[in-house]
Amino acid sequence: TGFRLGALDELRESDFPEPDFDWAHFEGRAGNADVLREAMRRYREAGTTVSLELEKLDESLDSLEDEADVVLYSKERAERDGYRDPVKFLARKASDFCKRGQAQKIMTCAWGEHGAAACAVEGLTILILRAGALKTDVVDTVGAGDSFNGAFVAALASGDDGGNDGALGRALRVASHVAGQKVGRVGFAGLRYPSVADCSEIWLEVAAQCGSK
Repeated sequence: TGFRLGALDELRESDFPEPDFDWAHFEGRAGNADVLREAMRRYREAGTTVSLELEKLDESLDSLEDEADVVLYSKERAERDGYRDPVKFLARKASDFCKRGQAQKIMTCAWGEHGAAACAVEGLTILILRAGALKTDVVDTVGAGDSFNGAFVAALASGDDGGNDGALGRALRVASHVAGQKVGRVGFAGLRYPSVADCSEIWLEVAAQCGSK
C-alpha cells in the first residue's frame, strides 16, 4: 500500500499517519520542508520506501532529496541548475549523491517531447537510461508530468521488470508511454498501464554507465 502527502499549504507532524505501508510518495512544497524531512526520515527508518517529487524551484527543498529512495525531478529544476539535457543533469546528481555517501538512489527527469532519463545509483555503479517520447498527436499537456511520475512510481513499487530492460528500464518505458497517452487526450479518462508490447514503441538506450559495486 502507498501514501501520498505534501500538497497541503501547511503541514504538522500529526498530519502523517504511522508508517504501516510499503511506499510513501511526497511532493516538495515550500514552507513544509522541515516537517517533510522529519516524516521522510521516520518512514525510511521504519522500512517504508520513500519517493519525492521535486518540481518547485524553491532552494529550501533541495536537501529533501537526501531523504528519499526515489527522486523525480522536473525539467524546470534541471534548467534552474543550468542543464539543458536530463542525462547530464542526472549524472551530476548521481555524482553528488555518491560523494555524500548515498549508495542507493533512483532518479528520473522527464523532458517533454524530447523523452526522459532515469538513473540508478547502486554502490559505486551509476546507470543512466534515456527513453524517447511516445509518438502521438498532442491534445492536452496538463497533467503529463504527474502521469509520468505516477506511472514510474507504480512500475517500481509493483516490482514490474517485464521485458528485457530491467526494473529501471521497464519503469522508464511505462512512464513515458503513460505520459504519451495523457498528452493525446483531454483529461485522464482511459489511461492504462502499458504492456511490454506497448512499450516497444518507446526507444530505450543506455546513456551512461560507470563504476563497479
